[in-house]
Amino acid sequence: MPDTPVQTIKSDEKPLERYFRILEVVSAFPSGIGLGQIADIVDLPKPTVHRLLRGLTESRLLDCHPTAPQLYVTGARMRRLLYTSAGADWVENVTRSVLADIAEQTGQTCYIARFDDLKIRSVAMVTPDNPSSGYVVPGRYLTIHSASSAKAILAFQDPALVRRILPYPLPRLTDKTITDVEDLFAQFAAIKNGAVAVCDGEDYQGFGGLACPVHLPEVGVIFSLALTGGVASVLGEKRADYEHILRIGAQRIAVALAAGAARQ
Repeated sequence: MPDTPVQTIKSDEKPLERYFRILEVVSAFPSGIGLGQIADIVDLPKPTVHRLLRGLTESRLLDCHPTAPQLYVTGARMRRLLYTSAGADWVENVTRSVLADIAEQTGQTCYIARFDDLKIRSVAMVTPDNPSSGYVVPGRYLTIHSASSAKAILAFQDPALVRRILPYPLPRLTDKTITDVEDLFAQFAAIKNGAVAVCDGEDYQGFGGLACPVHLPEVGVIFSLALTGGVASVLGEKRADYEHILRIGAQRIAVALAAGAARQ
C-alpha cells in the first residue's frame, strides 16, 4: 500500500484523476476508511465523493468492509491488479521460504507460475541439488495446454476466455500431448473439483509435473504452485505424498502473498 502523502483533489481536475486520488486514499487505509474522512482528505463535497465511491464499488475497484459496511477498502479487482502487476522479485521475496521448504521435502524443483498478459509464466523457483530435478526457468512462458502449472490456473478462468487464448489446433509437443480441446477441458473440470493438475511428459519427453491452484481470497486463481522433474520421480511412488505437500504449500503461498500485499 502507498506510504506517500495523499494529495487533495482540485476542483478543476478531470473525473478520472478524482477516481485515482480516491483509490490512493482508500489503499492507504487497509483497515478501511469512511466517506467523511475521504471527503476531508480529498477536499470535495460528500455527495461528490459518494458518487465517485459508488462508481468504484460497482467496478469492484473498491469494496465495502465485510464487517463494517460504512468503511471502504480496496476491492477484488484492484487487488487482482496488484498481484498481476507485482514484480517477480516481490513474488520471490514473499514466497521463497515456502518454496525452499517444499523443494527440501520433495527433492524436486518447486516453482510458482502466474497468469498475466493472457499467458502463463514462471515467476519464482527453488531447485534442489539434483541435476535431473527440473527444466523450468524463472520468467519463462509455459505451454498453456500441457504444463501442469498452466492447467491449474486456466481451470479457474472463464472458459470462453480460455478457448480464445488456446492455440488452434493444439500443437503436439510429444506423443503424450493433449491435442483435443474437450479432453483438456475435462481435465480442467477435474482440477476445479479438487484434482491436482498433472503433466505426464506432455511438453517435454521424460519430464512431468504436478500443480495446485493458489486461491487468493476474493481475487481467485492467478497463481499456481508446481513441482517438476523426471516423470518416474514426480509421478512415481511418491506422487501421493507430493500432492499432499503441494496442497498444503498452495495454502501457505496464498497466505504469504496476501500478507505481502497488505504490507505494500
